[in-house]
Amino acid sequence: ASGSQLQSLGPTALHILFVSLIYLPINVTVAELGNVTLPCYADTQSGGSDVTWLHYEQKALHYTAVGATIPGLGYEERVSLTEDGYRDGDVSLTITGVNQTDAGLYRCFVRDETDRGYPHAYMLHVIGKTHHMTICTFLVIVLFLYIFGHFLYFSFKYN
Repeated sequence: ASGSQLQSLGPTALHILFVSLIYLPINVTVAELGNVTLPCYADTQSGGSDVTWLHYEQKALHYTAVGATIPGLGYEERVSLTEDGYRDGDVSLTITGVNQTDAGLYRCFVRDETDRGYPHAYMLHVIGKTHHMTICTFLVIVLFLYIFGHFLYFSFKYN
């Protein structure tokens, strides 16, 4: 992209472009109000390894080496990381009751954001209920027009 094209992008779009080029996030799609787990693995055995999951630059979850879960703003009661999994190096983030504001870039860090977990980055896409309703409505209309069209065709053909 040229300099003028990059300037026309907003700061959020530039950040996503930059981070996407560096981290190559894995695309994950979830239905609104569903649950999703973003897998991540790291060495949690050597030393006290805190785990931090960032949604863009905001903390979605901070998990301490002593087992305390500190959810980010808006994630209270909706994010988790299991203690048993943590001991085995599984620092996967689970989000329940996903909503549209949860969409976006997630990154997994260990040791106070100095080391990356693997895989490190995800781009979460949330399919809303309205999207499903729009598709269903469209299909019903197409089916209705198909049946109505056949009715008209046969009515004129045999009259």
